Amino acid sequence: MRALEFKPLTFRINRQTLFIISGIALLLLSGFLSGKEPPVRVVTEMLPPYQIQNNTQLDGFSVEVVRLLLQEIELDLSIEVMPWPRAFKIASTQPNVIIFSIARSPERESQFHWIGHLHTERYAFFKLDSNTSVATNNLATLNSYSIAIARDTIVEDYAKKLELSNLELTTDIKQMLLMLKSQRVDVVFDAEAAVRYYAQNLAGESDKIVKLYELDNLSSELYVAVNKNSSPALVEGLRMAFQKLAEGEKLKTIRQKWRL
Repeated sequence: MRALEFKPLTFRINRQTLFIISGIALLLLSGFLSGKEPPVRVVTEMLPPYQIQNNTQLDGFSVEVVRLLLQEIELDLSIEVMPWPRAFKIASTQPNVIIFSIARSPERESQFHWIGHLHTERYAFFKLDSNTSVATNNLATLNSYSIAIARDTIVEDYAKKLELSNLELTTDIKQMLLMLKSQRVDVVFDAEAAVRYYAQNLAGESDKIVKLYELDNLSSELYVAVNKNSSPALVEGLRMAFQKLAEGEKLKTIRQKWRL
């Protein structure tokens, strides 16, 4: 399966563009204060290393990026963390809802305005190292094992396209890894970076989580997006702010901090 490729529009940030961003911020503020526009919300899920809980604070690569975008368009908003199915439903049905880190796909293309590219995520199948009864070197034999995936995610879309049948749907990666550790499932299928992050905390030496199988070119592009029916001023402001961030040094610095 080939990776999905989306090339964002680019343009040079200059002084005129900075004035435009400031003007958009004023338009947004006046529209929201007058009640003419639905309030802006920002929703996400826990997805390390993009969104993580650092003590009592929400942190992560994508969290830092989104906070800078909101600062740029002068919106002081809290980021709402919730299970992915709920976040996706809210963002896909309600205007002025920003969502991240969301995988861009043909099925989702018309549901959102795609603000900016965050990272390329790779996906793989994982198992307990101690479970020697689980072994495969091809896709066909995977259906002989029970496989945990998170519902309403790009992984569920991939699983359907791969015609995987013995699936256990979960709410998130943490739940599926707990199921794997207790041997309620044989395999988990999800984003490699997130699985490895959680696996460090959930698995001991006796139940080390290892990669079982990886498909060539199975990846997705993670984005910041906003509901398709959102305020044009919000959409344009976010796009300009992201472009400004991408053309400067801040985005590069944040990537280096999170080793992405």
